[in-house]
Amino acid sequence: LISPFLSVETMAKSIFPLVTPGVGLVAWLIKDKFDNAAKTPRVQVPTVVIHGKEDGIVPYWQGQKLAELLGCPLVSIPGGGHNDLFG
Repeated sequence: LISPFLSVETMAKSIFPLVTPGVGLVAWLIKDKFDNAAKTPRVQVPTVVIHGKEDGIVPYWQGQKLAELLGCPLVSIPGGGHNDLFG
């Protein structure tokens, strides 16, 4: 997984911390939750998480947490952003 996030709701809370209380009120409007964290127990294939430590889109800690939930290796890219990990 490259630069993964935990869920759309978690991303919204990270991007808009001042409206975090309101996120719960409108969460029902989000059709696709993309709740990767909730799906981790069903993953039955070898997995690795690759995440740039300077990712300005998906916070690095979300990749760390997902790797922890999956029980898989985390490859941290020092100085790596979101779209520049391989080039």
